[in-house]
Amino acid sequence: MKFTRQIDTIVIHCSDSPNGRNDKAKDIDLWHRQRGRSRTDFWRLKKGFNPDLTSIGYHFVIDLCGMVETGRPPDETGAHVKDHNSTSIGICLIGKDRFTPEQPPGDAQNLQRLLSGNGGYQLHNRRG
Repeated sequence: MKFTRQIDTIVIHCSDSPNGRNDKAKDIDLWHRQRGRSRTDFWRLKKGFNPDLTSIGYHFVIDLCGMVETGRPPDETGAHVKDHNSTSIGICLIGKDRFTPEQPPGDAQNLQRLLSGNGGYQLHNRRG
């Protein structure tokens, strides 16, 4: 997958939700909506990418089983790390500080393949 915007950073977040609760992208979308975040209609409606997710700030969510869900498309600017959204991809691991053996190895290799071919990037872990 080639991006139309320049990506130089991948930020891995945790959902800061209770360990063991298998929240999904739709749950994070609700939390972000409650905090006043929103996505543009261009990506949701015109491009048709996850039109039901109106507010999620992350590009990918990795659940407790290691399954990767999409949030925003990689070419849509994220809403996950102040001052770095325009050049970063946001990945959220479900949980707080005790992750399952499937996170991130599960689909992380597939995710890495998806993101490869887009030049060099830095990987950052961000708590909270």
